[in-house]
Amino acid sequence: MNGYEKTYETMRRRLADCDFAAVAPQLGLAAPENGVLHIDFLGRRWSVDASGVNQEGGGAAHVNGKTVIVYYLTHGGSGFPRYDFQSLRAFAFGLFDGSRGVTAAERSAITEYAPFVDIAKRLGAEFVRETASGSHTWMLYAFPKVPVLLTFIEDDDEFPAELQLKFDVTATDFLPFETLAVLNGLITAEFSAGWG
Repeated sequence: MNGYEKTYETMRRRLADCDFAAVAPQLGLAAPENGVLHIDFLGRRWSVDASGVNQEGGGAAHVNGKTVIVYYLTHGGSGFPRYDFQSLRAFAFGLFDGSRGVTAAERSAITEYAPFVDIAKRLGAEFVRETASGSHTWMLYAFPKVPVLLTFIEDDDEFPAELQLKFDVTATDFLPFETLAVLNGLITAEFSAGWG
């Protein structure tokens, strides 16, 4: 068992004490059915009960996705997004020195807009706007109260294409910073090798 799996196994235990009926409306989720929550997350449907998180319809998904779902359900988040977006770095509060690192605009394997659109739609994102300079922005709801702006910036004579992710300023009300960073990585992975 690797470190990611150990983290999930530890977090999974929190579900036994989670009152799904109480947290569902606070988190924008449908009420549980027979003790089971159904959640759409990154283009996949998940079932969550007191014993754990499972992807519906088979298929393997990265265990970190399961862990992020557990955090969303058990972190104690409440309130609503403000639709004011910032980069992951802005949530770090001094943890990063401003170097590009994990918090910067992410380079991805997707260098053309059409493949980006295909993946964005599969994840459930919706088009928001584009600019004449080749910037295309889509809105993805990672969870009902965790909106994410995905911006694909086309390449030009000076810079290669890149993908920028920005989270609502309330994101850490629903996920701790470290988990938000994992979510950032999962979304970025969808636009590269994928995770399941």
